[in-house]
Amino acid sequence: TEINDKHLFVIYSVNREDIRVARIPVEALLMMPVRKEGEPKAQPKAKPATVAGAAKERKQPVVRWAGELGAGSTLGLPVFGGTHTATLYHATPENGTYSHHGYITHHNGILFATWSNHLRDEDGPGQRVLMSRSLDGGETWTPFAELFPPRDHIKPASGEGYQKSP
Repeated sequence: TEINDKHLFVIYSVNREDIRVARIPVEALLMMPVRKEGEPKAQPKAKPATVAGAAKERKQPVVRWAGELGAGSTLGLPVFGGTHTATLYHATPENGTYSHHGYITHHNGILFATWSNHLRDEDGPGQRVLMSRSLDGGETWTPFAELFPPRDHIKPASGEGYQKSP
């Protein structure tokens, strides 16, 4: 997460595949009701997931939600007005389907988002680091770029450091 005087920025992965950034107005956060000590926690409107029948046969469980999961569904969780979400990376088998380790920071008015990516596995050989940046406070983002290539595409250079293989 990162915060400035106007927005809180949260980077997250969706099912460890796509990478998104939520830009939440600080004003909306300040208007959020604060639960006092001793007050009961609010209960979500959606019922918890249930795992249907896999115990006896050791099959892959089927998870079912008892509630609405449409485009506007919040599962009973609060939604902050004015929140803007941007997809920085859409996973495909060609460019990598496993993304995690998202970080976001800013320097001199530029937002920088980075995350790890692999074709299919977590922290396996061939892991790389991707990045995107925003010059306008998170309104728009550059297409992702490879910040650190996979180590299997790097060969030792003569002397110090590494050079990218052709």
